[in-house]
Amino acid sequence: MNTIKRNNLNKEIEKLNAIKNIPNGERLYTELYKLGYTYKELGTGSSSYICSHNIKILNITSKLYLNGEYLAFGLCNYKYPGQGIVYRGFVKKVID
Repeated sequence: MNTIKRNNLNKEIEKLNAIKNIPNGERLYTELYKLGYTYKELGTGSSSYICSHNIKILNITSKLYLNGEYLAFGLCNYKYPGQGIVYRGFVKKVID
């Protein structure tokens, strides 16, 4: 998984805002992969909550999914029968 330094977050968020209006699909995913993002299931709790096409810095605390601080571009969430909603997105780990 790629990382991003905290002092470069504003520039990276500007890049994400530039592609934010592309509809979900192969073109959007290709652009995110080109920018170095990795597709991940973020988790099920409030620390991983993100909506489709939202851009957030998330401090995710999960035992089963991700754990740490991430810059995330949200995708449509997936509901597993009997297990709840899993939030999904493209992420880069934030480092100092």
